[in-house]
Amino acid sequence: MPSGDPEAWALMQPILEKIAARTADGACVTFLGTGAAGNYVKMVHNGIEYGDMQLIGEAYTLLRTVGGMSNAQAAAVFERWARGPLASYLIEITGKILRTPDDAQPPAGTRGELIEQILDVCGSKGTGKWTVQEAAEQAVPAATMAAALDARYISAQHAQRQRAASRMPFRPARATLPLLSPMLGVVRLVWRTVTAIMPPIGMLGARLIGWPVLHAGPCLVDDLEAALYSSKLCSYAQGLALIEEASRAKGWKVEAAELARIWKGGCIIRAELLDDIRTAVSARQEPGDSILLDPGLGAKLARCQQGWRRTVMRAIEHGVPTPALAGTLAYYDSLRQARLPAAAMVQAQRDFFGGHTYKRVDRPGSHHTTWGG
Repeated sequence: MPSGDPEAWALMQPILEKIAARTADGACVTFLGTGAAGNYVKMVHNGIEYGDMQLIGEAYTLLRTVGGMSNAQAAAVFERWARGPLASYLIEITGKILRTPDDAQPPAGTRGELIEQILDVCGSKGTGKWTVQEAAEQAVPAATMAAALDARYISAQHAQRQRAASRMPFRPARATLPLLSPMLGVVRLVWRTVTAIMPPIGMLGARLIGWPVLHAGPCLVDDLEAALYSSKLCSYAQGLALIEEASRAKGWKVEAAELARIWKGGCIIRAELLDDIRTAVSARQEPGDSILLDPGLGAKLARCQQGWRRTVMRAIEHGVPTPALAGTLAYYDSLRQARLPAAAMVQAQRDFFGGHTYKRVDRPGSHHTTWGG
């Protein structure tokens, strides 16, 4: 992701294009602008990466907890997703991770999956934090990346989470009659036994059964696929919006369509949906408009919307934390609101206690009220 002196780029371009990853659209490298444009784009690339990884982690959590899947069954889901609209490097490696055995266990012991032995504490190198800080500086919403960063920080509070787990137990709402509870327990036990012997049956059950176990509801896996696609799309939209805002402020002239092209190969966030994003950027009627306003992407989001909402509701019902999936949905819902009553209320409160003034919808200028009370 080079930037700097255009003359230096002209000298280096042949070399960089030869060593860069390639797709059908050419070498995955381009001149991004003067100054530090390239470093900035790489930083935001990593911020998008943070969000993508967290979204996938939350999907995995829901497959295991709500779906009751084994790691092998969850791997099969990710492998199927890797052949569809969600096809991407991170989706692909997730399936491989879930099938990796723990070779550190004694040969005589049960050979489980390595994922079960990895400490649930996330590290970070700082690029995600810098991206969120820069989003705040540029006043660009970055809900997905911010949620992913917060999730890493709370994962690091491991000792406190262990104490909280025993002192703050989850109290699920009763979704079935007490009389059926013992019966459901038996059914769940039989179901786990059968799916352990024949994993394909577990996959079918996860596709057909929502929550609770005996409630014939929407497809869990398909809803998750819709939620992941929508959230990932919004995450890219946030990242591109941040880059474009900084580019305008600093005079870099970064081409968003070119970013979608070069990210298709050799990048951690490479994904099939970048083709749709590139098309949307190129077709924009107003420079700087969110790619989510594109009719094609808007139609896809509309089709995915209900599955996305059901996914978040399932997580809430089960007490499963999905900060990125839920936060991104709130971002999407906020973006599509013609009026945000909460924003009007916040502005009124600011004027009430601090005299910060407000603007009116029916007349120009700044206004202040001497509020009663």
